[in-house]
Amino acid sequence: MRLLVKLLFVLTIVSCERKAEISKTDSIDLSGEWNFKIDKDDQGKKEKWFNSDLKETINLPGSMAENGYGEPQNPGSKKITKDLITTPFWGPVKRYDYRGVAWYQKDIEISKKWEEKHLRLFLERICWLSEVWIDNKYIGTQNSLSTPHLFDLGTLSEGKHRLTIRIDNREQHNLGWNTRGYHEQTCTIFNGVVGDMTITAHPSVFTEKTQVFANPKTGECKLNIDILNTKDNQMSGAVKVNIRKQNEKNVLSTVTIPFKIQSGNSNIEVKVKIPEKDVVNWSEFSKTLYVADIELSSKFGDDKSVETFGFRTFNSKGSRFFINGDPVLMRGEANNAMFPLTGYPEMDVKEWKKIFTLFKDFGLNHFRCHSWTPPEAAFSAADELGIYIQTELPNSQEALKDSIGNIWRKKEFDKIINTYGNHPSFVLMTMGNEAQSRDYSFLQELVERGRKKDNRHLYATISNPEAGGFKDEYPGDDFAVAHGSRKGRRRMAAYFNRNKPETMGDYAYTMEGRPVPQISHEIGQWLVYPDVSEIEKYKGVLRPVNLEYIRESLKEKGLLNQLKEFVGASGRLSLLLYKEEIERSLRTPIYGGFQLLGLQDSYDWGSAYVGQIDNFFEPKFYVTAKYFSQFCGPQTLLARFKKRVWLNSERFEANIELANYGKESLINKTVVWSITEGNRIIETGKFNSVTIPNNGLNKIGSISISLNGIEKASKINLEVAVENTDILNNWGLWVYPEKLPIKIPKNVIVTETITPEIKNKLKNGAKVVLLPRSFKSNYKTAMTPPFWSPLLFPDQKQTLGFLCDNKHPVFNSFPTDSFNNWQWWELTHQGSAINLENIDKDFRPIVQGIDHPNRNNLLGIIYEGKVGKGKLLICTLDLHNDLENRPVVRQLKYSMLAYAASDAFNPTIFLDLDKHIPVKEKISHKKNIL
Repeated sequence: MRLLVKLLFVLTIVSCERKAEISKTDSIDLSGEWNFKIDKDDQGKKEKWFNSDLKETINLPGSMAENGYGEPQNPGSKKITKDLITTPFWGPVKRYDYRGVAWYQKDIEISKKWEEKHLRLFLERICWLSEVWIDNKYIGTQNSLSTPHLFDLGTLSEGKHRLTIRIDNREQHNLGWNTRGYHEQTCTIFNGVVGDMTITAHPSVFTEKTQVFANPKTGECKLNIDILNTKDNQMSGAVKVNIRKQNEKNVLSTVTIPFKIQSGNSNIEVKVKIPEKDVVNWSEFSKTLYVADIELSSKFGDDKSVETFGFRTFNSKGSRFFINGDPVLMRGEANNAMFPLTGYPEMDVKEWKKIFTLFKDFGLNHFRCHSWTPPEAAFSAADELGIYIQTELPNSQEALKDSIGNIWRKKEFDKIINTYGNHPSFVLMTMGNEAQSRDYSFLQELVERGRKKDNRHLYATISNPEAGGFKDEYPGDDFAVAHGSRKGRRRMAAYFNRNKPETMGDYAYTMEGRPVPQISHEIGQWLVYPDVSEIEKYKGVLRPVNLEYIRESLKEKGLLNQLKEFVGASGRLSLLLYKEEIERSLRTPIYGGFQLLGLQDSYDWGSAYVGQIDNFFEPKFYVTAKYFSQFCGPQTLLARFKKRVWLNSERFEANIELANYGKESLINKTVVWSITEGNRIIETGKFNSVTIPNNGLNKIGSISISLNGIEKASKINLEVAVENTDILNNWGLWVYPEKLPIKIPKNVIVTETITPEIKNKLKNGAKVVLLPRSFKSNYKTAMTPPFWSPLLFPDQKQTLGFLCDNKHPVFNSFPTDSFNNWQWWELTHQGSAINLENIDKDFRPIVQGIDHPNRNNLLGIIYEGKVGKGKLLICTLDLHNDLENRPVVRQLKYSMLAYAASDAFNPTIFLDLDKHIPVKEKISHKKNIL
């Protein structure tokens, strides 16, 4: 074995490392009650508070806010950011907030057996700067947002000692206004200590940290062991390393080597080889972990530590990622550190396993931390469950202009690598999010630094380099997290409202010439109406003033009883759009993956409730993990067809594919398909038995059937499945008659405007259908709900889709769901709704536009009412133009006229012709969101 000893200089304050496992007899748990004092004027150091008794008390680990300390916060009390003024509905606020210095103090008892020991203080997570005193002696300072604060206390005499910690959570460096590592609303800007708090005892020569580089091809484990010799002279000893599988006692290999080291810090390289037959590679499917038991012996005693690691290779070839030689497609979320009960990330492995289990159930395998780094517990849980983590420096927007902060960034980068580098789940890292600079040279230095220090991970300068003007990956990056390339974008916001729905497309054209894997940046972001019933869940540090505002607005507008309908309809629309975005990614043959924004809601930056699970990691009522994973799993069936709406004179044609990024190939499997209408089977079929390799996208076969047997307007369903597996997927399709003569019934008047003559006929009992031509209002409709939040992006259409009374007889010849499914595209395009203000409180439109939650007006699209003795049916959408080429419009018009002519047309609530009929409004071009 080669022994490498590197003499380094002595440090009394140690970089933030992962705490080595140590027996309870060699540690003091510091959790519990501490003495405490707020230093609002920052006079504590000058007045030597470390030398006096602090009188108040606080419980640690925890934050001041959790303990009820700080300034009570109310909406509008201050700015959320330097650019955006707080409004009551911008986002939650902390019940108590404090920015500044606070002091924490506790007496510790040192036993006689510890008198010769070297003591270390471990504080798992602090925001942001900490300083420590033992009695009157100053120990040092630590400055990290991402890693533990670790202090060398040296030796202490037997008896009682006063430990004092000064914490300053004020901004130490400019990180940019959109970094989640130091953020008003997401992880919050807390003061306190969260996570483990311990003092550990070590012999005078002990292990500081160990990095394990495991080679899965050979079974060799190279351990870089950092050792601290606290004595002034050279020391000799031996280091013993045992390698075993986690939770097993059987030692697979062991090595013992002698060493001689000088005073201070040294590094020893130890190589241990386990039999190749005992190597099991780690991945999302095989979560085998290994343990290195490290025992350092010297004349001062034995020091034991444990490092957990995994065998795996994670690399790229061209524009694809590979795990252990197999292609892997990242199916992930960009997580914004939303933890509303504590205001900081979960610090417990059990809680992270709950989170990641839910993500896996939804079909995800990837977790991007948007400009923040999670704690040890998250990496450990990801190791156990098979989640690929992308961590990031807390760095965003204009932060690079703070050149002094680059010194800190470099240190923070090193600390992250040193602390979490052994985790096999740690596969990707960028230097932050959306740095708005043309000069990424410093970030590129960090990328190169990472490659040299630790090649177990892939590195990139920034997530979304387009913010700095780089439409492709930044030169030299190992991968890219990007909206697209110069060839085109990989987000569908504009597409959904511009192009007719189909499933033929993919992103292959954007990948041409790309030398490294591309991950689509923050796709989706489709707003779901916020479920204000979640208010009852907010029992922690955050008060959901935004939800409270929305609830009061709904009450005021008389719409609170529609809350569940709004959430369900907008949520199902959002789910529909996410499905197509995800499938378009999976239909791309050579690709890196995607990051949703998000699977979880994001209540910051204007209340962006864009998730399919809420902020408490619970699925919303309209979706199940089982359904979501059908189109977002490691093995996903796909169908390419040129449109969603068909005529019964056509043949439906589809090409079936399967994206197999699973654990193994599907051998001799039969793929079956069926087309149904409700419980009626229209046609079924199967493809020849095939083997589908786990190498990505595979073609299965084609479907072609005549639709001439469908005589009336129908919603049909295409389902494809792999026999004897759980792999299946389905798609809704709509079939309409090619020939549909629209005749105005004799007992119905159809008009574009309400003339005095028609008004008189209504009063005398006429049936009237009002179909205004090209009605426009400030309440424009769209196929999609608003992107992210109408507060942050006010220059977009504001409605959250349609709420349809799909059991109403007006739809007898126009099958529809309770929301605007794909067939509504023709109708939503360039449409408008009407604000039905001052109408009867019990009135509800047949098709209601869901207004954005900070305005909550009652919006009518299709509605009916009494006028005198007459009856009036209204549609604000365009049912006039180009009916020959708009079969959906033609069918809706046919169904409405048939209903108006029937005895079922019998509205009960009166309409005011001066207020409640669509007339052209003066369109506002201002940011009218309230």
